[in-house]
Amino acid sequence: MAGTYNILPSKILEQTDRYGNVYQTAFWNRPAEEIVASLEVTVSRKVDPSALNNSYPYPIPKESIPGEIQIYLQPSLLCQSDDPTIKEQAEALAKDLSNQVEVVNKTILWISQNIQWKRSRERYDSFTPPI
Repeated sequence: MAGTYNILPSKILEQTDRYGNVYQTAFWNRPAEEIVASLEVTVSRKVDPSALNNSYPYPIPKESIPGEIQIYLQPSLLCQSDDPTIKEQAEALAKDLSNQVEVVNKTILWISQNIQWKRSRERYDSFTPPI
C-alpha cells in the first residue's frame, strides 16, 4: 500500500482488521488545510478460482450459508449491501450465470473496472475502522 500526499502526514498507522485486511490511517497536525492524497491499493484473493468446484449452484439458498460466513453478507459503513442500486447491479451481474464461481469472478472484475474509492471527511470523521 503506497500513497502520495500534498501535505505529508505527521503519522501513518498500519493496522490489520479482524478479517486480515491491512489498512493505513494517516494523521495530520494541520487539519484546516485541504489534503490531497493519491493511494495505490492492491486487492487480492487467496483462493485459486481454478481449484473451486464450478458445479456449486447459484443462487445460494440463504439458509445453507454457514453462520460464521453470514457476517460477510451484512451491510456496514464501508459496504452498503442493502442499497437498492447495489442490489440491482449485483442482480444484473449474476443474470444468466448458474454457478458461484462465475458470479464471484464477474463481480470482482466489475468492481476492479468500475469502482473509484473516495473518502469524504464529513462522512468518516467519526468512523473508527474495526480492529
